[in-house]
Amino acid sequence: MRTIDIGRGYIAMVDDEDYDLVSKLPWHPHVQGNLVYAVRSLWRVNTLMHRLLLPDAGEHIDHIDGNGLNNCRSNLRSCSPSQNIRNSRKIKIGTSKFKGVHFYKKYQSWQSYIHTPERLFLGYFRTEIEAALAYNFAAVHYFGEFARLNDVHV
Repeated sequence: MRTIDIGRGYIAMVDDEDYDLVSKLPWHPHVQGNLVYAVRSLWRVNTLMHRLLLPDAGEHIDHIDGNGLNNCRSNLRSCSPSQNIRNSRKIKIGTSKFKGVHFYKKYQSWQSYIHTPERLFLGYFRTEIEAALAYNFAAVHYFGEFARLNDVHV
């Protein structure tokens, strides 16, 4: 694995065999939500580094580890839009630090839910961790290899 400085303190990673292709091009960071991608701009056309490496991958390319700067081929896979969303990180807003969990004031308990694509209620829980574990169990069941699990230390 090799690294490429893309500016503003960001470093992209690529496989050794791809380094010569991408290292000669000018790259800059592109922040999209809570992810950062390596992008090059030419004549008002933006090209994502992972798209350059897998041009025939289909509509979407998923970064398995959730790091948009890890463009090693073992970390990239073709996916559908819904699979890409299933492997996304938690949005930083809300009452919980865990994906699929929020505090329900009316019952003074933690609620867990998952979108499959409709929102499925998983239950009320005494602790935030119990609710996060319920989400993890459902995510594995419904999303399989594309499940982005909560990092719960019990």
